[in-house]
Amino acid sequence: MAHDPAEVLSPAQTLLIWALLAKQGFAAQNDLGITVDASDRADLERREFVSTLKREQNALWLRLEEAGWAWAEEHLTKALPPGQTVLHNLMVRLDAHIKAKGERLIDVIGTSPKAGPMDPELTGVVDA
Repeated sequence: MAHDPAEVLSPAQTLLIWALLAKQGFAAQNDLGITVDASDRADLERREFVSTLKREQNALWLRLEEAGWAWAEEHLTKALPPGQTVLHNLMVRLDAHIKAKGERLIDVIGTSPKAGPMDPELTGVVDA
């Protein structure tokens, strides 16, 4: 599926992308610190921004996919809601650093070592 970085995400979907980014792109849904609506998650899966995996005790884990990383990178300097000026300024600085160094966002944030494809606890993609 082709990725269009200009695709509009809902505020909840945007927050889910940023929450996963803060966890290096891989985390248990319950550990993100936000409420994740199944329809938002399913839409992000359809767009191939995230994948959902079942792990121990059927807990849902979310993985930020390449399209999700690319979307985040493209949206680092986009306006945030009022009251989030500090976060916006930090994201603008991060964007400037990435561009100056010729890096990608994933290079700076890094990926979770728990997200490896050979992780024996992963049981496969879930149709949520």
